[in-house]
Amino acid sequence: MRWIHAIVLVSVLLSTRYAASQDRRNIFHGSEIPSAGYADMPLVVTLNDGSWLCLMTTGPGEEGNRGQHIVSTRSSDHGETWSELVAIEPSIEQPGHESSWVVPFHVEHQGNSEFGRVYAFYVHNGDRVTEVPGREDDLRFRVDTLGWYMYRHSDDGGTTWSEPTRIDIPLTWADMNNTFKGKAQMFWGVDEPIAVEGSVLIAFTKIRRHLVGSTEGWVLESSNLLTEADPSKHEWRLLSNGQAGESKTWRGLRSETNFAGTQAEHDITKLSEPGRLMMMNRTDKGVISVSWSSDGGETWTEPEAATYADGSVIRNPRANTKVWTVEPGKYLLWFHNHGGTDFNNRNPGWVSAGVEYEGRILWSQPEILLYDNDPNTRISYPDLIVDDGRYFITETQKSVARVHEVDPSLIEKLFMHFDESRSPPADSVEQPCTISLHEGGGFSVSAVVPVSKNEKGSIIAEYEPQFGNRWSMKWHGVDRIEVKLHGNHEVFNWLSDPIPLVSDQPHHIVLTIDGGPRLLTLMINGKLQDGAGLRQYGWARIPDSFDQISLSLSSRDGVVVFDRPLSTSEAAELYHASRP
Repeated sequence: MRWIHAIVLVSVLLSTRYAASQDRRNIFHGSEIPSAGYADMPLVVTLNDGSWLCLMTTGPGEEGNRGQHIVSTRSSDHGETWSELVAIEPSIEQPGHESSWVVPFHVEHQGNSEFGRVYAFYVHNGDRVTEVPGREDDLRFRVDTLGWYMYRHSDDGGTTWSEPTRIDIPLTWADMNNTFKGKAQMFWGVDEPIAVEGSVLIAFTKIRRHLVGSTEGWVLESSNLLTEADPSKHEWRLLSNGQAGESKTWRGLRSETNFAGTQAEHDITKLSEPGRLMMMNRTDKGVISVSWSSDGGETWTEPEAATYADGSVIRNPRANTKVWTVEPGKYLLWFHNHGGTDFNNRNPGWVSAGVEYEGRILWSQPEILLYDNDPNTRISYPDLIVDDGRYFITETQKSVARVHEVDPSLIEKLFMHFDESRSPPADSVEQPCTISLHEGGGFSVSAVVPVSKNEKGSIIAEYEPQFGNRWSMKWHGVDRIEVKLHGNHEVFNWLSDPIPLVSDQPHHIVLTIDGGPRLLTLMINGKLQDGAGLRQYGWARIPDSFDQISLSLSSRDGVVVFDRPLSTSEAAELYHASRP
């Protein structure tokens, strides 16, 4: 009998699918960007000679510690290697000298022809505040989101930097009623400036309650930064959102009706129509806020929850959300695809593709862009570099910043959500096999189920081999689906969100278990499950104890099994192909 068991074991091992290459989405495989310990907001501009200049907030210890300052570093090989750090503001480990939250802006025709000019905008504790009044906890020493708005410039690719220039930001209602009663301003910005009709716009967030509470959005405009090289002659004004009267009564961009709480990290995107802008920012309500302007940022609509093309709400915790222009009329949105309300759970990072339609942006269903094997890792503050058809993403976990080259097909397929010429995957399972549930492994099951078959307990798809781990997908009640994994004497199960009933239309279901991020996702009728506002997540993490699963050819009508995890885009293609 031993030889029989040996043959079975060898057969299973030989048929196991393992990763043939590294998963580019795993942040571990990225190239590290140098820092002084703490690393935040690694934002990149491409210089005239094609090299990259990365600006970043860094310092010893953790976020907000003394010695926090801003630096630059340059790469000429797509982020594989970087130059030594250059201090834009020095690291002074004395209280009251913090410089933070630097954002770059590149002007090709200023500076010199080899590099152009790069401006670095940042928050500097110029008032030398060392302690916050009224706070009795450790946060009373966090003074990195207050002071002056400053900028410097470099004409030699970040090797040296000019003396600083201060932007005078008028006091508004938020300042006069802040923790310091207007004696110090509190704010920060994550928005990379943009050129709009000859002017330069920068969005930033004013703070009323220390550390980052009761916040609102504002926009600074320079009418001549693009044409005037002398910073002492630059003209700046604070756009008032159409408000009249004294500046001290002005209120920023904020919705008490839709969000209240915290609305922060405002980010402007320019659309194709002249003067048309979009503002996005994070909230503490589990959604992303979006506003629109048709007059170059002079006035904005009431902030509302951002939505996908199908009208459902895009869900995101209290974490940075970012929009990049890939090319005119095409955009990418970074977020975290769940409804958390705090600073946690920033892993994985997801993206959606967007296209312009009637002055707005339609967003695709989301795709995992980056992940870490440790669920507690917080991936955030990314930037996108598009370089000769290649896509690169920077990101940070606060202690390590990296750059990653993205598989271009991931981006290209996302935009196919809006393309009628779709090509659904056809590489289904051809023979029984055992699948690894680690990096590069996983599987998907696609099922078309008539509405008449959604009876409680009825099986949609399953595989129960004599040897190996088994799985099943069945109806739980009449409007939810239950997925079960069995292995190593334990059971893992997950329920879908409630599924709206559509008369005379079969349900299309794609179950995917992605071994890299170890996530279980369900796409039902073209919609990736996201919790539907009823729970924080619509996806689930697979326990580490599940390291492989058995698959076989499907014997059920309408069921197709894949021995690899399908992307969201591929699952959407299968759904559209199933429609009459």
